Order: sequence, then C-alpha cells, then structure tokens
Amino acid sequence: MKQTDDKSSDRLVSIRIDIANRMRLVRRVLGFSQKEFALKLEFSLSSYKSYEIARRDLPLIQAIIFCEKFNIELQWLVYGEGLPQKELDNEFLMTLIDYK
Repeated sequence: MKQTDDKSSDRLVSIRIDIANRMRLVRRVLGFSQKEFALKLEFSLSSYKSYEIARRDLPLIQAIIFCEKFNIELQWLVYGEGLPQKELDNEFLMTLIDYK
C-alpha cells in the first residue's frame, strides 16, 4: 500500500510542478513580473509565488481565475494537453512556442 501512496504522491508533485512551469511560462511570455501578475490576478504576491515555484497546490478557483483572465485553457494549464488558448491568438502561441 505504501508504494501505491508514494506513486500517487509523486504524480501529484509532478502535476504541481508542471502547472507552476506553465504559469511561469505564460507570465514571462506576457512580460509581467510576479508582482504585476499577482496584482492582475488579485492574488497575494506570496500566494502567487508559492504557486509558481510549486510550493503550494493551485486551488481550482485560482486556476479558473488564471485561465479566464488570460484566455488559457484549463486542460492545458493542468495537463499540458491541447492548445494553450481558448481562442487562438497566433502571436501569443508563436511567442509561447519560441519561448520554450
């Protein structure tokens, strides 16, 4: 049972890190500092930083706010699947691809 719990825990940590990386990528591509981004999202700076460095799980409501504010697909933010934007903005997408 412990080995299964370890695998589950490892998967959740991996998802948290992937979400953090995608949040950071969007912020950098859009050209915002962490402080500016936190203000736009109406998150405290310390909370935003803790999500972006994967110290804390991003709550679902915060993920929804993030996605709605920046026209990002939730499926992409969480799992990295599909295209990042709901309505494709070619300039944003190309910048995102080039930035990686």
